[in-house]
Amino acid sequence: MADILPPTLNGDFETDFEIDEAASAPQLGIQANGKINRRLVSQERVGETSFSAALHRVQYGTYKEAPACLVVLDFTFRFKPKVASRYSYASVLVSFTRAVDIRNHKILAADPSEDPKVVNMAPKTVYGIVKTVDEKTVKDITVPVMFESPIGLFAGVELHARMEQTKQQENRMEIHGQLYEDDDHVDEANAVSWDLFENPAQKDGILRNFRTAIVVQNPPGQAMWMKVIVKPSVKFSVDVRRLFGKNDPFARLLQQNDDPVPLDGITAKAGQLDLGCDDFTSPEFPWSKVLRMPIEYQVFVLP
Repeated sequence: MADILPPTLNGDFETDFEIDEAASAPQLGIQANGKINRRLVSQERVGETSFSAALHRVQYGTYKEAPACLVVLDFTFRFKPKVASRYSYASVLVSFTRAVDIRNHKILAADPSEDPKVVNMAPKTVYGIVKTVDEKTVKDITVPVMFESPIGLFAGVELHARMEQTKQQENRMEIHGQLYEDDDHVDEANAVSWDLFENPAQKDGILRNFRTAIVVQNPPGQAMWMKVIVKPSVKFSVDVRRLFGKNDPFARLLQQNDDPVPLDGITAKAGQLDLGCDDFTSPEFPWSKVLRMPIEYQVFVLP
């Protein structure tokens, strides 16, 4: 009879997870359920940090005399400042695809050129207040000095000198937005992305509340899907859920896999403020009512 050895404390182990690819979306994900202009786009909570994305506005109008849709999203990041698990960086990707079947977001158009086209977005650049840090550089210089002793022998000593140089380094929070192209949309982008960076001097984390506006050209009455992917990053965490992105297979066991938001190409979002203008290129369009940003931040939004 073979001896049965107890498992070692630090022994290796392997675990296989079987994921049913044919199954429906995980129960934890936010389901579309045919609801047009769904308010809650995405949300996630890991420990004491969380984020959410909410649909603030859907308005149909024109952009350079072509049919267009204005979509406004609110992003909220919750975390403790000055801790390793704060959000020090985040990426946001918003993409639009034609809704061939408004009941099934997995059915894509055979021709990617039929997807909606992002023609403008805001903000494009956001800079926080500048924090100047005095960075002091100290160099130790060792100089050997030889001298003759009274008895005729040579001895050596070392003189130490310290040279200090002070320079100023400017640090600030930054957000950068840009059109996002992929292999199927090389001529006209159907997506936009933002990168949020914390102020490395203050180490308080990224901007906690962030509003974006996207103008999409799309034929009237043609439904589309809006997919939002948010990927925050932390300096350090022991929570295994942070090791996986939303699209990784293992993440389906741990994270939410949210359905895209259906936009029917006709219906504006209920309850939103009437701006009195639906021409998104008009100088009369009140962008100040659409976008908001804390007053201490410098914002560059539209061309």
